Amino acid sequence: MKKRIVYFAYGSNMNNGQMAGRCPNATNLGPAVLKGWGLRERLHADIEKSADEEVYGVLWGVTDECIRALDYYEGVPSYYVKKHVMVKMRGCAATVMALVYVMNPKAAKMRDDECFTFSYASGCAKGAKENDVPVHPLYEISAVVNW
Repeated sequence: MKKRIVYFAYGSNMNNGQMAGRCPNATNLGPAVLKGWGLRERLHADIEKSADEEVYGVLWGVTDECIRALDYYEGVPSYYVKKHVMVKMRGCAATVMALVYVMNPKAAKMRDDECFTFSYASGCAKGAKENDVPVHPLYEISAVVNW
């Protein structure tokens, strides 16, 4: 049996179909929330620390092979970097340590004024709905505005 790593997705990797293509060995572990962080729109989804916000997403059980595929997809380390955060799964009192991708500060600064594309925002919103995760207003607004 392959070792599993817990990964927290808050953007396009919430989408079941997209994750199946990127990481066919991933296991959907269900909805979760990351407290003390906020979602940011920088062409692609990003998160940053923010004491009074929270980010909803999906937890995945992934293999080392999945991580290599995600690293490639996320452009590690030039576009996104990996961090570990504590997230709370829905229905559980305990928190779990999870891997998360956060935009590289240099990339974030370059993309700070860029909006989500319609297809990106729609894919994120679809993934949230598929997994019973609250759809962030940025995903719905971008999908409507860019349509």
